[in-house]
Amino acid sequence: MKLVPKVFLITLVASVVGILGYNQILLSKDTKLPNSSLQIEQVPVDDSITLLLPQVTVELKGGKLKYGWLTQFNSAKKELQITWQGNYQKINFKDIKKLKFVIGKAPFSSPDILVRNEKQLSEVKQETWLGVPTKDFQLQTNRVDRANLKLTNSILASSEQLIFNSKYVIETIEFDESLQKMNMKVFLHI
Repeated sequence: MKLVPKVFLITLVASVVGILGYNQILLSKDTKLPNSSLQIEQVPVDDSITLLLPQVTVELKGGKLKYGWLTQFNSAKKELQITWQGNYQKINFKDIKKLKFVIGKAPFSSPDILVRNEKQLSEVKQETWLGVPTKDFQLQTNRVDRANLKLTNSILASSEQLIFNSKYVIETIEFDESLQKMNMKVFLHI
């Protein structure tokens, strides 16, 4: 009777050592898979969110106001362009105190911008994103009512709960002293 447990134990140890040794041999070999039509491609991850842009009021540092639609945003040149009734004006970031988007007015070209009154706005989730790089903000091609914003650590850190595949409506933009970053107030578009 004492012989059976000893034989069983020796067999078990030999099996484990054999399996481990065989796996090491398999792992050390340079195994190549046969040619196949299967190709693995990296799928690009959409790391941006859509921002809806109502009409904008540009408050200049001298106190003047300019109205229109944001039609260009050039972070490299540190300037933007607003257009109103076919006339456009380029404005340098350093001359801007604040961009305030007019939430209460009907949109120029987009039925996607939800217009709410002040009472309803108080019920909508609002966030302030600090230190957003200006280079990560890009207007969508041929649209004055939408922009894409690349998600950055500063946005993720500022956001209480970023909702992907949602749209946000911009309320304000303020540039920092370096003109490389901006602070944005946004409403979640529901």
